Amino acid sequence: MTSIDVATVREKAAAVAEELANTAPARDRAGRLPTEEIALLRGAGLLQLLVGAEFGGSGGDWIDAVTLTRVLSRADGSIGQLLGYHYLNAIIVELLGTPDQIAGLRRGLSQAQWFLGDSVNPLDPGLLTEKSGDDVVLDGRKTFSTGAAIADRILVAFTLGEITRFALVPRNRKGLTANEDWDNVGQRLTASGSVTFDKVRVRREEILGADLDAAAPSTARATLIPPLIQSVFVNVQLGIAQGALAAAASYTRETSRPWFKSGVNAASEDGYVLAEYGRLSARIAASAALADVTARELQAALDRGDALTVDERGLAAVQAFGSKIENTAAALEVTSKIFELMGARASARKFGFDRYWRDVRTLSLHDPVIYKAREVGDYFVNGRIPEVSTYS
Repeated sequence: MTSIDVATVREKAAAVAEELANTAPARDRAGRLPTEEIALLRGAGLLQLLVGAEFGGSGGDWIDAVTLTRVLSRADGSIGQLLGYHYLNAIIVELLGTPDQIAGLRRGLSQAQWFLGDSVNPLDPGLLTEKSGDDVVLDGRKTFSTGAAIADRILVAFTLGEITRFALVPRNRKGLTANEDWDNVGQRLTASGSVTFDKVRVRREEILGADLDAAAPSTARATLIPPLIQSVFVNVQLGIAQGALAAAASYTRETSRPWFKSGVNAASEDGYVLAEYGRLSARIAASAALADVTARELQAALDRGDALTVDERGLAAVQAFGSKIENTAAALEVTSKIFELMGARASARKFGFDRYWRDVRTLSLHDPVIYKAREVGDYFVNGRIPEVSTYS
């Protein structure tokens, strides 16, 4: 596919979002695999965003990635999450891969327009792993995945010895089955079901990194994955909340009836309704500003390369976790409060306004936000940066 510059990709992303918004409630009710939606992203050139222009990509950075994730999430939180995870999985390969592995990823994204899913979930019971020469054979099941059933390549995490490793493998690899068993209340189009591994052979060149005996990442930059993950969550939830607030305001203007004691002829002139819209819009604007600062700090950390220090990495994590705390509370409030502002008729299933809250509630439970608050509080009070782990 011909390279598309970042500005054009942004325009195409806005057009895709508009198309998705028109059909989002119906597609949410149907709950089918988002095959056509991923084709839209591919056709618009969104999948090659993070590949440098010199390699046939758009030359975008992490700020661009979370911006487009937010734009898509305003229309459809599920597709926004899929796009955000696609970008995240690409960054993980860039952080942990060898030069040859990174080059292969860039070719796949720019030339074949790969969509990247994953089967990582570090809290799942570990897959049984067996060395077979230089390769590894995987047996078992991962409970949660994202986009695995529709991906061209799947990022898989497994334990080798006592060390967590990542590998990028084709979805059609013999013995790998992405199960269509995701049946949760929200994010229904993320294809987040389980993956079964039946003697799946992972080739040595697919396992990220040059040294399989290394006990830990060699640089602080390679440990940026958890705060980058939180940045994706923040922008998906933020986009959903922005979409919910905009849709609610439109409904209030066009459909809501004024309360009989309001003394006004239109719900959009009710002072109490306007005051609440003002408060919620201000809160979401503040959450967006915090998310933007987080994206800039994470991009700065990525740009530091191997010179990034442990303390600098820790500060970037605190920033991302703080954004997650406020964003989660704001998005949950907005997606619930809008019903009070629209009125009882807005709860009819045909409008689908409930999907906003269901999507935020489902995604926000990925890992307990109270633990993020504790880590931010520990830094604020005691000056301790978060200990590096699969979730921090």
